[in-house]
Amino acid sequence: MRNLRIRSIAGIVKSFLATAALAMALGSVEGRADMVFVLSDVTFDDGTSATGTFKTNDALNALLDWDITTVNGSIAGFHYTPLTAPTSNSSIPSILVVEDGVPGHLIQLTFDGGLTAAGAQIKMNDSFASFEQFPDGNFKRVVIRGSVVAQAVPEPSSLLTSGVAAIAGLGMWRRRRRAV
Repeated sequence: MRNLRIRSIAGIVKSFLATAALAMALGSVEGRADMVFVLSDVTFDDGTSATGTFKTNDALNALLDWDITTVNGSIAGFHYTPLTAPTSNSSIPSILVVEDGVPGHLIQLTFDGGLTAAGAQIKMNDSFASFEQFPDGNFKRVVIRGSVVAQAVPEPSSLLTSGVAAIAGLGMWRRRRRAV
């Protein structure tokens, strides 16, 4: 009986070590994840604001998605998404530009020093750098304050490692229950 118990424990340890080795091997692969940025305290010269998020690829050189809302003020606010403002003339990591047509609603945010994995300060008080433009092209409001901050997104390899570890733990628990 004791010999059987030792073999059972050895089998559990062997399974655990094999699973741990697999999880470490999978976790050592460099994870790539899109970057999500949140607009923080973005304020225009008419006292209104812009809120929302945008997504870039992990290399920070392509705009993938956006969901930015501006508030009514000296010009009408607008909800910029790929459906409502499908045109992007962005030069990420330096400039984000999305618009609904020409001439149309347009928002441009220029990043001081360029966008980094942590985020960036928005270039302010410059009517050619960061602004929102009214559809007729004659009126615009200028960003006077704000930044963008990276939102934490788990890397795929971290999620995979956690999943493998959870499955291994459940397998060990199930095996232990059967032995009892």
